[in-house]
Amino acid sequence: MSLSSLNPQMFTGSHDFTIGGGTFNNIGISFEAGETGLLELFRHSSSSALFNAEAQFPLPRCHPGTRESILKDLKSWVYVDRYGPNSVQWLYGPAGAGKSAIAQTLAESLAWDQNLAASFSFWRSDPSRNNAHQLFTTISLQLAVALPELRSFINLAVLKNFSALTSSVETQFDMLILKPCLEAIRVPNSSLPLRGRILIIDGLDECSDSHTQQRILFILACAMQNYMLPFQVLITSRSEPRIKEAFRSSEFKNICRWMSLDNTYQASTDIRKFLQDQFRKVLCRHSSTMEHIPRPWPTSSQIEILVSKSSGQFVYPSTVLKYIDDDSAVPADRLDIVLGLQKEETEGEEARSPFAELDALYHQILSTNKNTT
Repeated sequence: MSLSSLNPQMFTGSHDFTIGGGTFNNIGISFEAGETGLLELFRHSSSSALFNAEAQFPLPRCHPGTRESILKDLKSWVYVDRYGPNSVQWLYGPAGAGKSAIAQTLAESLAWDQNLAASFSFWRSDPSRNNAHQLFTTISLQLAVALPELRSFINLAVLKNFSALTSSVETQFDMLILKPCLEAIRVPNSSLPLRGRILIIDGLDECSDSHTQQRILFILACAMQNYMLPFQVLITSRSEPRIKEAFRSSEFKNICRWMSLDNTYQASTDIRKFLQDQFRKVLCRHSSTMEHIPRPWPTSSQIEILVSKSSGQFVYPSTVLKYIDDDSAVPADRLDIVLGLQKEETEGEEARSPFAELDALYHQILSTNKNTT
């Protein structure tokens, strides 16, 4: 059973129970004898932060056939360059650039190949994952599942020090991740693999406190600089000042590769394919209301205008397509509105604007920019 499918409420008020076996249910708990440490770790974890969590549906996957170049680079880092100097990768770009979709697509691929060590997705509006309180507890529990060699060491770490579950992020990482890893590595003839598994932290800028963002980065940098651990680290975020400052520091020197979501990875080409594929689906779904529209629809020039307006950000075409693919409207009319060829004269124009979601997104960006007046 996956972590995301478990319900923490099933453990509320539990006491005087024994553990043995391997299933969870709402009547009794069956696990491994003596693994109450992992149970407590579960209680202090955020299941909504996992890549396959129900809270994240619909999942932000890359559109098929897009982002292939950057995914190829990331997989090469995982499978070919795992013992190279860059144990950390920072994937950065502006809001709406598709960072989470790339992280999600990579996480699914790695999980399928059993090369995902752990994942944690920050989200500003979710109190269980808009801070770092449950970051390293959630990661530690996933490591215990993904790497059986760590399981007993992590369980024992909790049993020895329950206070670590609510301690500082520095203490949590040290007690629940670093020390168990080092102890497992030092076991004679240890079978614990070094590198090759990936820890993904997505949306670090969604952690509400910028100082904590830096603390997380320096914790990881110190560990990756000084030890060969059983995982590499991928971090995605916007290029916020505090985050960029941390990655520019000496702590990350010689261990981190920066990956910018710019035209190096042909975003315009990917957006064009995304638009072409999605418009075909729109045309199919609205075939009855689009019978009178000349073909091809949209025209290649209309596609190019949308690609240009996107400025390399997938959030623009995604929002435009959602607006156009409305059951109550004719897609061709909506596309004309987007392109500025006609004005919408019905009531509630603002509510139906294709940019309503973008307005909310950029309002959040401006509200967090302290230099905005």
